[in-house]
Amino acid sequence: MKSEEGVQPDIGGQRFMIASEAPLLLGKACQLFVRELSVRAWRHTEHNKRRTLQRLDVNSAVSESDEYDFLIDIIPRTDGGGMPPATGSVPETTFSQPVIPPLAGLVGGKGHGPGAEATRAPLPQPPQQQQQQHHIYSIMAQQQHQEQHMRAQQQQQQQQQQQNVAASLAAYQQQQQQQQQERQSKHQFQQQRAEQQRAAQQKLDELQQQSTAHRNQQRVNLQIQQQQQVMAKTTTLTRQAPPPLFAVPAPAPAPPPPS
Repeated sequence: MKSEEGVQPDIGGQRFMIASEAPLLLGKACQLFVRELSVRAWRHTEHNKRRTLQRLDVNSAVSESDEYDFLIDIIPRTDGGGMPPATGSVPETTFSQPVIPPLAGLVGGKGHGPGAEATRAPLPQPPQQQQQQHHIYSIMAQQQHQEQHMRAQQQQQQQQQQQNVAASLAAYQQQQQQQQQERQSKHQFQQQRAEQQRAAQQKLDELQQQSTAHRNQQRVNLQIQQQQQVMAKTTTLTRQAPPPLFAVPAPAPAPPPPS
């Protein structure tokens, strides 16, 4: 909650934040303060045998205790304002329910003066007020328990989220490692396959060279054999041929040129 515009001049023009629980506590404190002051003033009203609470009764109630010294600028003190005896309208018995401490601890601190310790004793409260206070305490305890439960749930949710994030990160890292291992395995397989292909290609080239050399050798041998066979046939035919019937005379040599 933010401070209102109307109260800024009273606090030096500064803006400040107010927690959501503070207005409730301040409202309850004001309610208890007004109730206690009204009970004290009503004692003076009954002591004066009246049924209407007047401003004089409030002044007497403020004057009977030093706890209300902070109201001296608003409510003037009266002379002889002592505490009247309690009547039947305000019970003097105490109850087992917890009693709210005096409002001096909330607004003005401890009283000051010789009779402060004697006049600061808390007044006994009616059962209805005790029940309301107990109900308020129960509600505040439930709210605190709910807040603690909500904080515990938030902490558990945060821890669960952190665990989920850590698990997701671990799974992602594991997946990355698996992918890297798969890439390395694939790269090694590709290298092995390339080496095998190179070895096979090299062996195939060697076989082709050997085959080509063998075919060339066979072709050369065949040509040599054919030449040998032709020469053998030629020699045989030459030996078996008959002599010529007519001898062809050799041509006469040409005469020398005249000198």
